[in-house]
This record gives sequence, C-alpha cells and structure tokens, in this order.
Amino acid sequence: MLYQYPPTHLQIPFAADLSLPPLIPMRQTFSRDGLPCPEEAVRSQLSDLLSHRRLDGQRIAITVGSRGIPRLQKLVRAMGEVLRGRGAEPFVVPCMGSHGGASAEGQAEVLAGFGVTEEAVNMPVRSSMDTVAYAQIGDLTLYCDRLAAQADGIVVCNKVRPHTMFHGAYESGLAKMMAVGLGKHQGAAAFHALGFRRFPEFLPQAEARFLARFPVLCGVAVLQNEWDEIFHVEALPPETMAQREPELLQMARARMARFPLPEVDLLILDQVGKNISGSGFDPNIFARSGDPLHQDHAATRFQRLYVRTLSKESGHMGTGAFFSDFLSRQTVSDVDWSATWTNCVTCGLSAARGIPIYLNSDREALQAALQTLSPRRPEELRILWAKNSLELSCFHVSRPLYEALRGMAGIEPAGEFQLPRFDGEGGLCSVYERDPEQSGVE
Repeated sequence: MLYQYPPTHLQIPFAADLSLPPLIPMRQTFSRDGLPCPEEAVRSQLSDLLSHRRLDGQRIAITVGSRGIPRLQKLVRAMGEVLRGRGAEPFVVPCMGSHGGASAEGQAEVLAGFGVTEEAVNMPVRSSMDTVAYAQIGDLTLYCDRLAAQADGIVVCNKVRPHTMFHGAYESGLAKMMAVGLGKHQGAAAFHALGFRRFPEFLPQAEARFLARFPVLCGVAVLQNEWDEIFHVEALPPETMAQREPELLQMARARMARFPLPEVDLLILDQVGKNISGSGFDPNIFARSGDPLHQDHAATRFQRLYVRTLSKESGHMGTGAFFSDFLSRQTVSDVDWSATWTNCVTCGLSAARGIPIYLNSDREALQAALQTLSPRRPEELRILWAKNSLELSCFHVSRPLYEALRGMAGIEPAGEFQLPRFDGEGGLCSVYERDPEQSGVE
C-alpha cells in the first residue's frame, strides 16, 4: 500500500551556499561481447540437452525470478517452445521468496513487469504461495512451491551473480533458486533464519536434497557483463550443476562493472530496485564506508548516498531506498513499505531499515546531504552520479574525482564541466535518458 508522505520543513543551515558543483560526464570502456540473440543460444543448448528425451504430456515447471535479466521474456518463451517441441506442457512458476509482497498476485505482477505474461510467453503462469516441506538439514526445513513439486519436471533458470550479503562458492544462482526462490515465503523465511553467514554452508546441501527429491530436467544459467548484457548462457544437466555453478560464479564476478576509484563522498544513484540487485543497488560495487562484509571485494566506498527514484520494475519495493541517507518526498511516497518490510523480516533484517531522511525535492535533499559533509565546500567533495550500480559505462563526477581519473586506461571525458539542472519544482533533471553529451546539465 502506498502512502503520500507530508511535506517536510527542515532547517538547513547555509542552504543558499549548498548546491551541486559542476560535473563532467565520463565514459568507461568495457568489452562488448553480449550475445546478439541469447534466446537462440538457450534454444540450441536446451534442444541438444533434451534431444534424446520425449516429454509427451509431461508438465514442466520453468522457474522465473525477480532479478532483472535482459530479454527475459524471449528467453522464457524460447524454453517453452523447446519443451513443447519435445511434447511437454510447460508452465512458468514465479520463484522469488517473499518478493511481490509475499502474495501470489504480487509475484505474478512482478513477472508481468518484466513482460512475462501468459500471452507473451505462450504458456501458463501459475503463481501460488503454497509449498510442500520435503527435507530436513538439522533444524532447517526445506520447502518447494507445490505446483513445481507436483510437476513431472523442473527447469531451474536463474542469473548467476555474486550475492550482496554473503560470499562463498555458491551465491545468487541455481542453488539459491532451488533453496530460496522455489521455497516461496516459507522457504525463504526458514533459510534466512540461519543468517546470511551460514548460506555458503547450507546452499550446496539444500541443492543436493532438492536434486535428489525432484525431477530436475536441467539448469539454465544466465551471466551478464559490464554492459548488463547477456554474454554467456549455459544449459546444465542436473548431474553437473553443483560442480559447474562455482565456476560460472567466478566468470560472473570477473565481469561486474565497477567504478575505478576506492572512495567517494557523495554517491547519487538515479534508480534502485530488486531488478538491479537484491539490495536495490549492489554493495559489491558501492558499499558504505565501514561495511566489513565487502571490505575485500573492491567496492567503492561512499560516505553519503542519495537515491533519486525506484525502478519501474521494482514494483514499489523500497529495497535500496532504505539504505540511502536521503530521499525526496516523491520517492519515499513511491515505496510500498508493507511489501518492503515483509521482505526485510523474511530476510532477517531489523526495523532499523526504516525511512531515511526525506525532503520535498531533489534540490533540498541534496542540500541536506551536502550539509552533512561540511565543513568541506561542495566543490571540494568527491561526487559521483550514476544511473544505477549495473550501468557504469557512463557517469558524472566532480572535479576532485575527475583529477583522480585522468589518465586511467579505458576512461575518457564525454563532455565538459557543467552545472546540473533542476526543474521548477526542484527535481534534478535526469542525465541518463539521453546521450551524455546531451545531458541534463547546463
């Protein structure tokens, strides 16, 4: 449920002297090796893997989660076409733990936001929160979506990527989809009750139990590069999934886009959302100063974070927004806090993940952020403005960061220093809907 938050009336000392300094657009070059048609790669690999099997009349569940995957609709449709070609009756199962407000309708809406509807993928989307308990690991009960558990086969599809809250041989990927995503709200709550530090220990055990109990046809792993393009897909038989996934994770880790400096004072992100990262933005890329978890993972540290908007695909989930220091009134009013807190409680996060300081506009919120970084003047601060934590081929920086970046291989200016623009209501004009040379600065 959304709530229109009332205006605020903060007294900001020296507000007239607090404004963003001139910023300069920069380009960062990465390898451009995205697959031109990843759905064809999935179609080919899945066809080869199932070439000697007939699936006449068999009901096959395809897992689809809430992480943003480019061309997801086409990938899912291609998997369904291959399965129907073998005589199967495929259907989509939303697999996202407690996301979508932990409701069947909400999870179907999340998939629809990615374009995964019955009409678009040409097969049923069957969303339910009903689960079956199928195994125990000590005190941990493992759950599986009832519709998937009753199917004749399961295709486990997911993005493989480093997780935001723990590190190990298995992170976000196929094992986690089986242990948490398919577990729906009950399974996610049970697994998260362990605490993130125990995920590396329990994920491979849960995967082994799942593969022993259910008829998994295969896994489909999707890897994305620095441009947020799919550069690798792999259809895996169940007997190789446990061995292969850690290798794929290392491939994915090596291809994460990064900002090439270790520290910034003020980080401005145009958008956060569950489609971008489980934490709204990826702390493997941007982490708060003093965060011990990502100390050894080359994240850029920030002192203050301002989040401008939620992504459309987030479905009003405020994950990422509540990690910020400041928000605008418009953004805090765009958060469905019931759905957000449901996800927090399921993941074992406390109520301290609450509403940040919000002000009436981008301009006022940025003034407050700059005030908290005083006594340094705005032009002395290391300021980074990026679209999100995935897309770092283009970003804007203040002069201190520009001086540190000058001469680095693969990075070059894409324009001149200019003042950021604000509209008549104090909204910061976006610079990432157009080419950086045609950006919202003046």
